[in-house]
Amino acid sequence: MTSLCTKYWQLLLAQGIGNGLANGLIFCPTLGLASTYFHRNRAVAIGMVASGTATGGVVFPLVVQHLLPQIGYAWTLRVLALIMAFVIIISNIILRPRLPPRAPGPMVDWAAYTEIPFTLYSIGMFVFGEGKVICDEEILKLTIS
Repeated sequence: MTSLCTKYWQLLLAQGIGNGLANGLIFCPTLGLASTYFHRNRAVAIGMVASGTATGGVVFPLVVQHLLPQIGYAWTLRVLALIMAFVIIISNIILRPRLPPRAPGPMVDWAAYTEIPFTLYSIGMFVFGEGKVICDEEILKLTIS
């Protein structure tokens, strides 16, 4: 959807919410799935799964650098989307859960906030996130004016 964006808010919506959902729905379950298959070498297995993000961090910039001058911004993003779709299709064919699903719990476990370290961590991450948004908005104002 990023290749179709014409306004800044559309880009934020496509990249911010789209990437957040994709990471939550693909990366985290894959880590959890890999950890069910290994007991002795679980850390190695999770490290190998997580190394895929680093591989993407190497491959995608090379693809963009090569394609951007030749086919333009919109089609470069579409090629990247096709690469990701291919990888996700292969992953969906190969990956199978080993354990049956657990019974669902509550959406938010409020009892977790009774632990002081978790509560402080949550507050810190919220403040960090809001501070980053405020800084990004100020930088954007400076670059526009």
